[in-house]
Amino acid sequence: NAASYVMMSNIDQYSSINENNKSLSASNQLAKNLNQKQLMYLQLGEKILQKAFDEKKMEFNGEYLLLLNIFEERNRFDDALKLIEEFDEAKHQSKLGIIDLKINKKLFYLKQLKRWQELLQLAESYIRVENNSNLDNWLIYTDYFDAFIGLLEEKKLNNEHVDSILNDCLIRETLKFISELKQRADEEALKSNKVQAPYLAQIELYNRLNKLFWANKVELQTCKTALVEDLKKSLDDYLNRFSSKPGVYNEIIYFKEIIINLDLTDYLLSTLKKLHDSNWPFKDIKSIYTCLAYWQMHRFLGKQTGLNQSQLNELAVQLEQMYAEGLKFGKDLLPTSFQYVDDFMIMAAHLRYEIYRKFTHSSSKDLLQIIFNLKQALVHSPSSYQFKLLLLNLYSQVGAYDSLHGMYTSMEIKNIQNYSIANFLIIHNIRLGSYTTSASTYSTMDSFFTSNLFDMVNFLVNCYKYGTFLKAIEISAFINAIKQ
Repeated sequence: NAASYVMMSNIDQYSSINENNKSLSASNQLAKNLNQKQLMYLQLGEKILQKAFDEKKMEFNGEYLLLLNIFEERNRFDDALKLIEEFDEAKHQSKLGIIDLKINKKLFYLKQLKRWQELLQLAESYIRVENNSNLDNWLIYTDYFDAFIGLLEEKKLNNEHVDSILNDCLIRETLKFISELKQRADEEALKSNKVQAPYLAQIELYNRLNKLFWANKVELQTCKTALVEDLKKSLDDYLNRFSSKPGVYNEIIYFKEIIINLDLTDYLLSTLKKLHDSNWPFKDIKSIYTCLAYWQMHRFLGKQTGLNQSQLNELAVQLEQMYAEGLKFGKDLLPTSFQYVDDFMIMAAHLRYEIYRKFTHSSSKDLLQIIFNLKQALVHSPSSYQFKLLLLNLYSQVGAYDSLHGMYTSMEIKNIQNYSIANFLIIHNIRLGSYTTSASTYSTMDSFFTSNLFDMVNFLVNCYKYGTFLKAIEISAFINAIKQ
């Protein structure tokens, strides 16, 4: 019953989305009535669950999560915090199957309540636990830095000079804490367990301080003088240790704002270039990732935007050579795996497309060259959706309908892809004059959503049956979205 009340509050919320044609006063009245109905349903659900909890008749399962959800919906984070304190992980963790539920909820509630000191202490105590997974849990670090910045902002930075801020005891303690974590990470590295988070945390500390100075209009030049050398050292530490790991590019671009604000783009690229040159020609898989990180960052930081046709072509050839050189390291991979060097070919394809778009737009020769290269790459990575999506786009541009439809059919489109990729195909099929196939594809796409509505109702029934009430709310919201 309580779950039904919570779901009804959500259903009413979605049912009001299409009331756009009402007058402003009518819309305001509708919103007021809606809030009252939502509150009523939530209060009814809370009353049922709170009574069961107080009488110790509630199990720590979906009902418990539902009561937490009601408190969150009503912004009653003090009550939610008291409730989560009752959760005994040793006894009840297996019933819910949610890892670190208690710590994550406590951190969330403390953040909403802006109890920064408690949030900082809780996050720090969690990271300090002698546990490798805790040390590398980046989500906890973000909560730690939210608390750190919250405490600093309470010091009314507008009235303080930047030097006094940088000498603040909180910053000194934070630097000491991160330094200790880095020492632990080095100890883990000796056991062949490479932990990245402490090194990223040091960069994130300077990143947060930089944003804080900007927000409070602190003199940037002073900020540069105070931070830039330490930041360079932190970037060096991180890149020298982890540039050979996949995904390092995605982690570094998170800090693009401070890298650009403090004019560190050339420094970053020069550091990566040294690592690139020491790993080319490729010696192993790690050297592939190191070289890849340099070229990805080179493109991301805009170093390829001003190149002329000859320079773009030369760079594309170089990346294609690196792709060919690295294929030998993936010769034993399964057909469902991707080659370690696939991203080199993707970057080369984008460069050749830029040549076509900027310099040789009237000729399809360059497009055919890209198609040939991608088809060859697809032989080595037959499951690569990136190659297939690029080919779909290129086939549509050159009007190769048979190849376009054949590629789409081979992709075994499933689930939400029926909406995204099928729409792409339909648009280009119509442009190419293939109305029958467009109608057939649209029918397949439409039937996927409408025929599965019955299955989703069964999912709702199962959510009630097995006590996963919050999932029922998600499914209900999804059904409403489909209907609209």
